[in-house]
Order: sequence, then structure tokens, then C-alpha cells
Amino acid sequence: MMIKTARFALLIAALPLAAGAASPASAQAAAPAVAVGAAIVDPAGAPIGSVSALKDGLATVKTDKHEVQIPVTSFGAGTSGTVVLGVTRDTINAQVEKSLAAASANVKIGAAVTGAGGAGVGTIAAIEGDLVTIKLASGKSVKLPSKGVAGTANGAAIGQTAAELDAAVAASEAAAPK
Repeated sequence: MMIKTARFALLIAALPLAAGAASPASAQAAAPAVAVGAAIVDPAGAPIGSVSALKDGLATVKTDKHEVQIPVTSFGAGTSGTVVLGVTRDTINAQVEKSLAAASANVKIGAAVTGAGGAGVGTIAAIEGDLVTIKLASGKSVKLPSKGVAGTANGAAIGQTAAELDAAVAASEAAAPK
């Protein structure tokens, strides 16, 4: 049975404004400098990473370890046309790693599982190696690759709806030799 893996983005919305940006209005004035491929530096000029995507007012910044989405209004213009963010690369990486550790701790037996759109799909019944067994609300169970189950602040999440999982289980049962 082919199961889609869940993909989640981390949003760091509470990062301080860039050095030299006195207010959100002045940070917005610097926003045009934020473009795909732009190098991002901290207030001391040390590299943070680069912008890999822009969408809906968010810049996806790739550090040496992680990709994070940061509001474009958090950036400021530095000297010589650089794009500045008011934190260091190490601070961003540490915040991401702390969030990931806290979230992964919530992938455990008994944890509630939400699906695409945020609706509940069931609970984690077992974790065996690289597989997570989810007991669906319908009473059936499905095994998913562990990398397709992400921890959240409230339990676990996957990229399918309950209806999609029920359909996949039904198709698998129909195809099974009798």
C-alpha cells in the first residue's frame, strides 16, 4: 500500500526584527531586498543562510542545518545591500532543534493523530521500528512509515485524511489473497 508522507514547515514568527530596523514599517521598507537566492546575515555580518523560497509574506531561509519560514517583515537592509536578520544562525538552529525534539516526543503510543485539514483520524496503537500503527476511528488499523508521522504540540499528524486512510485500508484488504 502506497502512503504519502506528511511534510511540515516550521514557522519562526517571533524572531526579532533585524538590526537597524526601528519598526515593522521600516522592516517592510527593506522587504524588496528579500529575494530568492539572497544571502542572509546576522547583525555582526556572519552568514545565516539564503532564501530558497518566498510565499505569502514568508521567506524560507535555508541555514546549514534547517529550512525555516520567517516573515519578510523580520528582515532589514544592511550595509552594501545585505539582508539582515536580528538573530544568529546558531540561535535559529537551536530553536528549530528544540521544537523538533518537543514535537517528536509527542509521537508515542496513545497519542491522538490528526490528518490533512486538522481533523482527527485515530490514535497511535504501536511503534515498531520504522512503522507506526494508527488505529483509525473506523476501528481499522493502518501501518505508516515513521517518517510520515510528525509530532505536533498536540500529538501527531499525517498528510492524509481519515477517508483516504480508510480507502487505502479497504483497497489493501480487497487486494489481499484469500
